[in-house]
Amino acid sequence: MTRSIHASVITELAKNDVNMVSLLRIGIPTGSPETDIFITDAQFPLTFDTNTYESSGHILDIGTVSENSDVKIGSLRITLSAVDQTYSTLFQASNYIDARIRYWKAILEDDYTYVGQPILMFDGNISGMSIVDNGRASKLEIDCASHWANFDVINGRKTNTNSQQAHFSTDLGFEFAAHTVKDIKWGRQ
Repeated sequence: MTRSIHASVITELAKNDVNMVSLLRIGIPTGSPETDIFITDAQFPLTFDTNTYESSGHILDIGTVSENSDVKIGSLRITLSAVDQTYSTLFQASNYIDARIRYWKAILEDDYTYVGQPILMFDGNISGMSIVDNGRASKLEIDCASHWANFDVINGRKTNTNSQQAHFSTDLGFEFAAHTVKDIKWGRQ
């Protein structure tokens, strides 16, 4: 992903003591309009791009984002605490697959203003979610993949009654399709 980094951010990164925070924007389709969750691991709310990112102790881990010149699908795993069931309930009640998720890293000054602009580290979609409860901890693991994750997926409909009736409830046009396919001689003379 091509990005520019503000010169002041580069200067700040060269220092020994850097106050770096994460900003997460998770789009959850819970109805109309879509609800976005804005959270940060900072100890106080932050405003970025006219949105307020609430301070959340629920962010346990944000995986590393790696980039290289190879054509491959970027991925990221975000781990949130599921002790407070706010996020796990929200995910279980929604169709979260392919919901957009964005992750920025920002450097803060001593007065809590941004140094330059936050850097977009990841922009992709949620590909899966799991709740891990081992008796000592309860975690919500969100797996994310870049928008290229569905590049090889072949979309289409199946030639069966159920697939047809999902679009046309009374149509029985594919009722005997499975029997007809047996008589087709593909590529033979």
